[in-house]
Amino acid sequence: MKIMYPCPACHHKVKTRSSRILSDYVKERYYRCHNTACLCAFKTYECFEHFITKTVDPHIKPVADIQGPVKPQSTQSTQRYSMRLE
Repeated sequence: MKIMYPCPACHHKVKTRSSRILSDYVKERYYRCHNTACLCAFKTYECFEHFITKTVDPHIKPVADIQGPVKPQSTQSTQRYSMRLE
């Protein structure tokens, strides 16, 4: 997922020029406006705020469902007989 900030001066699209991690919870990004009449440069800070959900143990990997697709079982018994006539 990309976070796109509009240019604060002209509200056009911007492109990330560079970024750096300042700590485990903060990232600094530098942007440049695509509008040739503006060419505004600015920076933002992304920061971790809080968990919405959290796993009990982050090292636990989810177990994949190994079983194949389940075939519906017929309620009627189907028996087949073959006879060879000579």
